[in-house]
Amino acid sequence: MRDQVLRLRIPNDSARRPYDPEFIPGYQSVDELDKPFDRQVQGQFEYVPDLSAGSMKGDHAHDASPLVLEKEQTTFAGKFKCETSGAVMMSRGVQVVESGRYLISLQTKAKAFVRLHEAGIIDADFKKDRGVSTEIELNLGDGYHPLSITGLTGEGNEFAVQLNFKRLGSVAK
Repeated sequence: MRDQVLRLRIPNDSARRPYDPEFIPGYQSVDELDKPFDRQVQGQFEYVPDLSAGSMKGDHAHDASPLVLEKEQTTFAGKFKCETSGAVMMSRGVQVVESGRYLISLQTKAKAFVRLHEAGIIDADFKKDRGVSTEIELNLGDGYHPLSITGLTGEGNEFAVQLNFKRLGSVAK
């Protein structure tokens, strides 16, 4: 139960909780993660929709290995070309080799929303400047973490994103 709570909520300076300094625990086996997939939904959206519930017709599952955070800095870059305008979601796993404090930054020209486990960690949707990096610092525990990036297609029905992970060091609990 404790681990689930830590995976659902991110620390918030305006609403501090005693467990905010704790590591967000990862799963100990890659088998505990859902299979990576890409999803596309056609349509016109004013905001980034939540596409995380269940499976949908047209999901493209694949065997992408988890992104391994074993260096000081690791980057995930993804590009999704769609036939029509709409929303896309990329679901991946992230393997944290060593627990610590990480700076996670998003770069995209599109409206986007990033989740780690069930928690929304980066909101580059509502009233956000496009093309500006949005970032958050989190204490990540070792293990496997599910990650999803959802965004709206832009010019040429394309969604391009770059997510950077930078290890800032250990955290004394």
